[in-house]
Amino acid sequence: MAVRFKLDENLPRDAEALLRDAGHDVRTVLDERLGGNSDAKVLDAALIDLWHREKGMLAFALRGPGMMATVIDVLVRPLVSFDELKRNAVTKRVGPLSIPVASIDDLIRLKTGTGRSKDVLDIEELRKIKRQLADEQHGQG
Repeated sequence: MAVRFKLDENLPRDAEALLRDAGHDVRTVLDERLGGNSDAKVLDAALIDLWHREKGMLAFALRGPGMMATVIDVLVRPLVSFDELKRNAVTKRVGPLSIPVASIDDLIRLKTGTGRSKDVLDIEELRKIKRQLADEQHGQG
């Protein structure tokens, strides 16, 4: 089953090619002549409000058939702004790509207060990872 993606103009063009090669339907903000617009213009705010109001939806996950271990969570009403996430992001290598990823502190903030038991468990694990990284860094210093 192919997944439909709309990619932000700030993502590397390689991401578009990788997703297409995996059989997904990919459109970019530039394809739709939305380049340079705010995120609010690009996203359909009314639909997001509807999801949140009628379904209580906080996030949804995208999975592809060949990428069962890869899950992309899309937040409906994030508690941390995109600008903050971008400013605090850390860069990770995924194959040939460098991908900005939310910091551990921002992930904890995003998962706090959702009421989902899986997020409570995630927060515990994220705090463990943060302590391990701090211990490793302290041991090297």
